Amino acid sequence: MSNVPSVDTYWHGDLSLGSAPPAVTADFTSSPATGGPPLVVSFHDASANLPTNWRWDFGDGHVSVGRNPSHVYTAPGMYTVRLTAANASSSATVVRTAAVTAIGSPSPPGGGGGGGGGSSSSSAGGGSGGSGSVLGSTSGKRRTTVRLFKRNLRRHRVRLSGSVSPRLNGVRVTLQRRSSTGRWSKLRTAKLHRLGTSRSQFLFVVKRLSRTVRYRIVVPAGTGRSRAQSAALKVRRR
Repeated sequence: MSNVPSVDTYWHGDLSLGSAPPAVTADFTSSPATGGPPLVVSFHDASANLPTNWRWDFGDGHVSVGRNPSHVYTAPGMYTVRLTAANASSSATVVRTAAVTAIGSPSPPGGGGGGGGGSSSSSAGGGSGGSGSVLGSTSGKRRTTVRLFKRNLRRHRVRLSGSVSPRLNGVRVTLQRRSSTGRWSKLRTAKLHRLGTSRSQFLFVVKRLSRTVRYRIVVPAGTGRSRAQSAALKVRRR
């Protein structure tokens, strides 16, 4: 019977564990930096070292997790924008103070008005390519300001947006249109959403008609003796 030698040597494969990816460096660009509200700003991620996740804070209470988002600023103000970029091993944050400036030029406040359908207020027109705003104010102990802006869009559409202060999150405002006979009719409603620490915002898109039309936003009456308030704005014929 032959002797079989025992095996006491093993072959080992060499496995490279690699190295950790370099730390993320957060950076971004944005355009335009200034303009009248509603101001549409495009943000572009310029972070280094291959981030895979992004979180944008636009400074007005809204956030996004897209890589290159766009955002609409609906009220005048200077906004600080924050971007946090991350990958599997690291994250970084960049903060730009006053990265966006929405320049507003509202017309003088309108007067108070009756209950139910909302108060009448001064109107602010604008050219077919411009934007305008108007302020409405309450009666009673608590003052409420309603801002309404317009911007012409493509395909004969008009964006009607604005804000209400103090903040009334969750309250539904009504968009109304005035007929040729002077009657106001309800078109639709929208829920107010948080805009910063002291305001709420709304947004409607309507079709531009072949005649000059007046629209208004009606904020419902609160408790006690307060009355419904509104801000009106003309949209000129196309």
